Amino acid sequence: MIQIEMQRLDDIADDCVNMPWGMEHKEFEGNSEIWAPYLRFLYCFTKEFKPELIVECGVYMGTATEHMALANPDGLVIGIDKDFHNAAYNVVRRQANVRYVHGNTVEVYEHVMMLADELPLELLFLDSEHDGITPQKELETYEPLMGERCLVSCDDIHYNSCMEDWWDAIRCPKMELNHLHPPLTPDYVDTGFGVFIVER
Repeated sequence: MIQIEMQRLDDIADDCVNMPWGMEHKEFEGNSEIWAPYLRFLYCFTKEFKPELIVECGVYMGTATEHMALANPDGLVIGIDKDFHNAAYNVVRRQANVRYVHGNTVEVYEHVMMLADELPLELLFLDSEHDGITPQKELETYEPLMGERCLVSCDDIHYNSCMEDWWDAIRCPKMELNHLHPPLTPDYVDTGFGVFIVER
């Protein structure tokens, strides 16, 4: 069981902002997504707490996937998406602890459960459909896999009113870390980033 305290998460979030993009791993050379501080947060959390199982809903290029995989080579990272970017397949070839599942994030639960092989889910990253409904379904779907404590991190909690309503309804200990997903340009929408802890 991992021991997670909100204050420590806040400290990690503050520290990681000024860390080098890509955490100086050569795998991220030329990657256009590595500017986002939340990627470094996921890396630092994973490196410190070493979750045995990570499930990522919404992979796209696999940038977050690879940050988490590199941070704890002994942990298993399962990434789910219905439309993987070509770059994501380079990640699964480079990182032996990454498994991909193609399909709807909720409908592939049985496949994910088989790959998890009874490892406790200790980090769930939600970044697929930003409609307020899908993240709740993903949370409910993967809760049975969770260990005694699981960190749930979600990108784009202020993407629209549906996501904001979903975030507001979360009753677990939670914290907004919106500085981890700042506007990339002056006209870029500040879409937010949040974390909460599920205890079972």
